[in-house]
Amino acid sequence: MGSGHLARLGKHSTVLLVGNLLSRGVGLVLIGLYTGKLEGPAELNYWEALLLASTLVSMVSAHGITPALQWVLKTGGSQGGGELDQQAQERVVAAAVGWLLLTAAIVCGGAALLAGPFSRAVLNVPGHGLTLALLLLSQGLRVATYAAEGVLKLRFRTVPLVLMSFGEFIIQLVGTILALVVFETGLEGMAIAALVAALVRFGLGLAWLPEMRHARIDFVLVKPMLRYGVPLMPGAVASIVLSLSDRWFFNYFGMADDGGLYAFGDKWARLVEMVLITPLVAMWPAVYFNIAKEPDAQRQFGRIATLWLGLGGAFAFAVTMAGPSLTSLFDTSSNQLYAGAARAIGVLTAGYVVLGLMEVARVGLAITGRTRRTAAAVVAAAALNVGLNFWLIPALGSMGAAWSTLLSYGLALVLVLALSRRVCPQTWEWGRLAWGSGVFVGSALLVSRYGPAAGTVPGVCLRAGAVFAVPAFLLATGFLTLEERTACRLLLAENWQRV
Repeated sequence: MGSGHLARLGKHSTVLLVGNLLSRGVGLVLIGLYTGKLEGPAELNYWEALLLASTLVSMVSAHGITPALQWVLKTGGSQGGGELDQQAQERVVAAAVGWLLLTAAIVCGGAALLAGPFSRAVLNVPGHGLTLALLLLSQGLRVATYAAEGVLKLRFRTVPLVLMSFGEFIIQLVGTILALVVFETGLEGMAIAALVAALVRFGLGLAWLPEMRHARIDFVLVKPMLRYGVPLMPGAVASIVLSLSDRWFFNYFGMADDGGLYAFGDKWARLVEMVLITPLVAMWPAVYFNIAKEPDAQRQFGRIATLWLGLGGAFAFAVTMAGPSLTSLFDTSSNQLYAGAARAIGVLTAGYVVLGLMEVARVGLAITGRTRRTAAAVVAAAALNVGLNFWLIPALGSMGAAWSTLLSYGLALVLVLALSRRVCPQTWEWGRLAWGSGVFVGSALLVSRYGPAAGTVPGVCLRAGAVFAVPAFLLATGFLTLEERTACRLLLAENWQRV
C-alpha cells in the first residue's frame, strides 16, 4: 500500500478533524442546552427541518463548484491534462469565487424573501419564517467560502482551515448561549448566531486566500467547472434529501415529537460523519489523483476501503455502545422528554460507515469526470429513501427512519461502486470487509440484546469494555496485514509527536 499517500491523507485529515469538530461541534457542545431550553422534541425537529431547507437551497447555488475547482486546478479542465501554473490557478480561483458570490446572492437571497410562506406551506413549520430567512443568508455566505476551502485543501494548507473553523465555533457558541439563556429568543436567536458565525468564516477565507479578493466572473474559466460540477448538483441535493428528509416526514405525519427524539439520537450517530467522513473526504481528492498514476492503484483503492471499514466500524461501534449513556447524560429536560432517543443510534452509525465506503468507491467517477453517474446513483438512493420513509416512519417511528437511511446508503454504495469500477478498476477485499462487518455488527447485537441494561453499572462497564475488546479481537484475528500495521503505527507516532 502506498504508505506515503496514506500518511499524507491521514496527517492532513487529522488536522482537519480538529477544525471539523470545532465548526460542527457546536450542536454537540450545546445539546444539553437544546434539550433544556427548547420547547420539547418538536421544536428541535423544527430546527432540523429548517436547516434541511436552507442547506438544500445552498447546494443549488453552489453548483458543485468546490470539487469542480479542484478538478480544474489538477487537470487543467480535461481528462489527462496537467496541473495549472500559479498564475492560471489564481485566475481560475477568482472566477470561481465570483460565480459563487453571484449565485449565492441570487439563489439564497431570493429564497430568503419567500421564507415565510415556504416554512408554513412546505415544511409544516409555522411561525419561523424569519428563522429560515436568516439560515438561508448564513448558508449563502458559506457557499461563497467554498472556493477558499477547496483550494486550501488542495494545497494541504489545513491550519488556516482549522482557524476558520475555530473563529466560527467561538462566535456560534457564544451567540447561541446568549440567544437561549440570556435573551431567550429561541430558534431566531440561534439563526442570528449562525449568520454572524458564517460571516466570520467568510472574512477569514478572504484573509487567507488572496485570490478571493479579486473575484470576477470569467465565463471561459467558469465553463469547465460548470461542466464538471453541475451534473453533481442533483446528487448533492439528493444526498441532503437522503440524510434529512425524515425530519420532513415526521412533521408531515404529525409526529414532530418522535422526530425530535430521532434528531437527538442522530446528533450522536453523526459523530461518525463529523469525526471521520468529513475530514477524510475533504483530503481524499488531493490524494487519489496521485494514487491513480501508480501501477498498483486498483489494489491501493481497495485497501483504503478496507482500512476505512476498520476505522469507521470501530468508531461507529464505540458510539453505539456509548449512545444510551450520552443521550441520558445530555437530556436536561425536566421530565426526561428525550428518553428512548438512543434506540436508532446503532443503525444510523452503520449507515454512516456505508456512506464513507461510498465516498471511497466513487473515486473512478471523480477522476474521469463522469459526475453524472455519481448523481444518478445518489438520486436513485434518495428516491428509495423517500419511499421507505413514507412507508416505515408511520409504522416504526425513529427506527423506520434509521432503517430507511441505512438501506438507501447501501443502494448508493452498490450503484456507485459498480459504475466506478467500469471506468477505474478497484480490487476490493471482500473477505476482510465481510469479516470486519460481521464482528462489529454481531458484537453490537450481542451486547444490546443479551447484556445488562444500559443504565446499570454492569451495563456501562460491559459496553466500555467492549469498545476496546472488539477492535482488539479484530486485530488479533489478522484484519490488518503487517504492512498496514506498520504504516498505521508510523502515522500515529508522527501525529503524536505533532501533538
